[in-house]
Amino acid sequence: MAKNRPASISLSHDVLMWLIGRGSSQAEVARMLGVSEGYISLVKSRERALTVDHLAALADCLKLPLGAMLLQVSPPPNKNMTPETAELLDVTERLIHQADKAAASMREHLEVAGKKR
Repeated sequence: MAKNRPASISLSHDVLMWLIGRGSSQAEVARMLGVSEGYISLVKSRERALTVDHLAALADCLKLPLGAMLLQVSPPPNKNMTPETAELLDVTERLIHQADKAAASMREHLEVAGKKR
């Protein structure tokens, strides 16, 4: 009989497998988070979970809003999704991405302006 595991463990595993699927190694993920490779191995084997701070740090490293990263990792089920809902989800994801780009640009602008003082 399978153990009932907290949703945080499943989400952590899904995030890790998504990162590995994108080409990151366990060692790279460990460096991004400032944790040991052993800890990442425990996440992979569903024995430990990533914290919210870990998830936020990963999203920051990837230059993605946390919500956009989680949507990519675990998109909503689409078996009953109408074409209108699918289009709305696509538009929302694009808007999130554009907002993130604008925020990054603003941060760069503020950093440059701060250095000129």
